[in-house]
Amino acid sequence: MNRPFFIFLALLACSLSIAAQTVANNCPQITVIGPSGVTRAGETLTFTANVESPDRNSKIEYSWTVSAGAIESGQGTSSINVRSTQEMGNTTITATLKVSGLPADCSGTAYEEAGIYAIRDPHPADSFGNLSKSYVKAIMDNIYIQLRNAPDLRCIMVVRFNKNDSRSFKLRYLEKILDAIIALKQDPARVKFKITERESEVDTQIWLFYPDANTSGFGMDESNLIKGEELRQKMRTLFLTK
Repeated sequence: MNRPFFIFLALLACSLSIAAQTVANNCPQITVIGPSGVTRAGETLTFTANVESPDRNSKIEYSWTVSAGAIESGQGTSSINVRSTQEMGNTTITATLKVSGLPADCSGTAYEEAGIYAIRDPHPADSFGNLSKSYVKAIMDNIYIQLRNAPDLRCIMVVRFNKNDSRSFKLRYLEKILDAIIALKQDPARVKFKITERESEVDTQIWLFYPDANTSGFGMDESNLIKGEELRQKMRTLFLTK
């Protein structure tokens, strides 16, 4: 090959490189931003597109798809709201965006993933009636093993007395539970108590739940609970109307 042809090839390569850079420079950077923080199953997630430095002469159009859930609003815009379901706990939603109206040879696709956290309702872990101290201690030991294995796990003990039980019996019953916790050298603050009355014999239901659980539907509103570390002091004024 002669020298002029080499010069021609060099100029052609340079021209193609400049053209490619021009196309790349005209292509906006597209990203999708998902929800911040934790999204619980059944809640709405928001995904927002960010198209940096688009060509002002381009008419940008947005098209969204999601791997799960349903787009409640925002289709065709830069932001969508996606409704998850209770069954989607501990899964991931992928929102994919396709942007049209960009310069030729520009990629108009981006996506983002967001995790869904399952809401775990309170579940019964054990129950007992008027048992001996050793049995109560064994039950408390088992409950605290579960609490130690899951530091964010919470416990509520629903103590249901017979309405005709004497005050002294009720206090001895509660003391038995507290004494078992102390004997095991466990933290009473890991437990809360709900004390009620009914027609049947005394029993205690032990419920375990995670912080995101809705306890109000189980009659476990915070206003009706006594903290474990405060129970002994509050026992001085409990059941005084009986």
